[in-house]
Amino acid sequence: MKKIILPFIALVIIVTAACKKSDSSTSSTSYASLSAMYQAMAQPATTTTIDAATGGSFYGPGGSRFIFPANAFQTAAGVAVTGSVQIQVNDYLTKADMIYATVLPYSDGNALMSGGETYIKVTQSGQELNMKPGVSYQVNMPQATTPAPGMSFFLGMSSDNSGPTNTVNWKMGDTIRNRIVYNGDTLSMFSDSLHYCNADQFMASPSYQSFTVNISGVTLPTSGTVWAYALYDNFNGVWPMTHVADSTITESHVPNTPVHFVVMTIIGSQFYGGITGATPATGSTYTVSLSTMDPASFKTMVKAL
Repeated sequence: MKKIILPFIALVIIVTAACKKSDSSTSSTSYASLSAMYQAMAQPATTTTIDAATGGSFYGPGGSRFIFPANAFQTAAGVAVTGSVQIQVNDYLTKADMIYATVLPYSDGNALMSGGETYIKVTQSGQELNMKPGVSYQVNMPQATTPAPGMSFFLGMSSDNSGPTNTVNWKMGDTIRNRIVYNGDTLSMFSDSLHYCNADQFMASPSYQSFTVNISGVTLPTSGTVWAYALYDNFNGVWPMTHVADSTITESHVPNTPVHFVVMTIIGSQFYGGITGATPATGSTYTVSLSTMDPASFKTMVKAL
């Protein structure tokens, strides 16, 4: 009898374990909103302490190397700084990093092709510092592929009209004091400006298409919030698709180049996401089917695009 019961018990244990493993593919964490989920999923900044008199170099969380020269900082009143300073940095090199940090490559209603975005804040004893006039720092941003020619320096402004999925509007910066240098598979950015900076360029003569994207797989509540994007396959670019009514997205500002549509929502504190690839064409309708899943796993899927 034991020879029959023991294998059966072992089988029950194996099946139970498999079910638990399968359940892990769905979200075990509740979020009150997409904003809360984004805050949890965003790449955290890092803070490094260096000696202002000697300068220093270190790596950001995304893999960029930040290099600060000696005696580079001053106070808001123009007083030279000595002693230890704290430098908070973040670098957004992938489309997923940009999406979850809500710092899309976006400039006055147009998508940008990005070589990488950075954020820098320098403080001493809680007081925010500036770069000295004529002094620049350097950021070496590794590229996943050979960087496209023609990148320029952009500054991030904190106010724009692109909706809740984006908080930075990029403006072309002073290219005399700030420049982008190509170094093999790395883009080097030299700048005297802190906070948000970017190596970017505009698309050349994009042929914009008008199309719709239907959302299936879920019944969206009347007050439901949907965040949707077109991620360009062949370059580092993201476009927020903000015209959502019921379960239909209307879009007229994405060109006929391969993209992946990424759609997310929260229903009853449960996360739902979906991804569909397409080459947009005017008059066409595409469908993104949403399903419940773990938000971290979904971010990994987005990062692979």
